[in-house]
Amino acid sequence: SNLQDVVMETSFAAQQYTQREQEKALIDVVGAVPNPGPDTVFGKNKVRVATLSDAEILKAEKMCSPEYNPKPWEEWRERLSKMSGGQDVYKEIFDIAREIPKNTQVADVQARRWWQTA
Repeated sequence: SNLQDVVMETSFAAQQYTQREQEKALIDVVGAVPNPGPDTVFGKNKVRVATLSDAEILKAEKMCSPEYNPKPWEEWRERLSKMSGGQDVYKEIFDIAREIPKNTQVADVQARRWWQTA
């Protein structure tokens, strides 16, 4: 329906704007980058941004991720599956998230109108 299309497009535009502004604020206001600018929150407070190695990230994933540690997540996965009509929502999101190359900057990720391709 036309109204539904307008609502979806408006929501899509609002989401893109919000995400873009939040990412910009993380850099320009907070300073959440390896070398924060002097006028950012981190720069003014001498906060050092510590980036994690791939090995440390994998270590955290093995402790927390449903892929490596499924038991604590079973209840939530079942609830999501039930709400979606039987799809493994986590697995779908996991697979889609990995379509984007690992070192891609957030600003370089292209938004998609998922409802038009479904």
